[in-house]
Amino acid sequence: MIPNSRLARGLREETAAYFSTSSAFDITDDKRVRSIAEYASKDALLSGWMLGEKYLNGKTALAEASYGKGKIVLFAFRPQHRGQSWGTFPFIFNALEK
Repeated sequence: MIPNSRLARGLREETAAYFSTSSAFDITDDKRVRSIAEYASKDALLSGWMLGEKYLNGKTALAEASYGKGKIVLFAFRPQHRGQSWGTFPFIFNALEK
């Protein structure tokens, strides 16, 4: 995670995220899109089971893109999934701030 990003403010450098049929991003233009958080490069599973881990390892989990005068925040995981995501709620609130 990029610790000096406003989207990551208040979060630890390593934060667990709830993942269920979610995505992963490849950043091809780092001048327009900034990777804020990435999945672990290996051993990403903390609980349950995981199929296709090799496709997620080291990929972007949270990105920010400039668009006109604003920003687009891309979540590859579910930061608000029921009551299980207390650790990732700050991503949502940080994204809402100017």
